[in-house]
Amino acid sequence: MKIANPIYDVVFKYLMENNLVAIDMLSVILDVKIMSLTLQSQEFTETSAGGIKVFRLDFKAVIKTKSGELKTILIEIQKAKNGFKISRFQTYLGYNYMKPHVVLNENDQSKDERYPITVLYFLGFRLKNVKIPVLKVERQYINAISKRKLNVKEDFVEKLSHDLYAIQIPRLKMNVRNVK
Repeated sequence: MKIANPIYDVVFKYLMENNLVAIDMLSVILDVKIMSLTLQSQEFTETSAGGIKVFRLDFKAVIKTKSGELKTILIEIQKAKNGFKISRFQTYLGYNYMKPHVVLNENDQSKDERYPITVLYFLGFRLKNVKIPVLKVERQYINAISKRKLNVKEDFVEKLSHDLYAIQIPRLKMNVRNVK
């Protein structure tokens, strides 16, 4: 039996275009229940000089948080086979922060809405200092004076910062399993 390797762009794209597969995979990684998932823009960049290949997918998701709140977020996925200049990741992330999403308000009038962004990086290379296969970096609200963690969320902060997941594919253990 041959198993398709998701590091290859055609396989990854095929998997992520299947809404049920994408929901299942992203729900496991993000550890949330995804209520709905819509594929947004897609982009593939290839620069032959340095052998750089980057594949990007964006999703709009309605998730159910641990507290039961329904929340709309953007999920940005970037997949890279080789390490390269970080500015490519920063530029694309900045582009997504600038991009408004048109939604209808209660009076059926369109308005621009900005959503919090969660970023997933599927890396075909190993990070130098991070030895675990899946890294999660998340926002925390901390009182800078008392150093205590705050259990609050603020729309202003949520839309100007993001959680990040880095999946180092070479560090994943290859456990083949049948799913029924």
